[in-house]
Amino acid sequence: MMVMPNDIQLYMYLIPILNTISAFKLVLGGLTNYTGLILAVVTSLVYVALSLVIAASMFKNEKYLFRS
Repeated sequence: MMVMPNDIQLYMYLIPILNTISAFKLVLGGLTNYTGLILAVVTSLVYVALSLVIAASMFKNEKYLFRS
């Protein structure tokens, strides 16, 4: 990602992998944009929770566990 840390747009913190890269660029670049960092953490937690709910619902259904 060839964007300078001070040029990172707010929507970049909503995209799953791009938000981690953007947060690292902010921290390592020495900038403090707490809105972006909090948004990156919250959206990452939402994506993790959503994927866990989907995985748990798939494992509750025997169709996905035992294929013949």
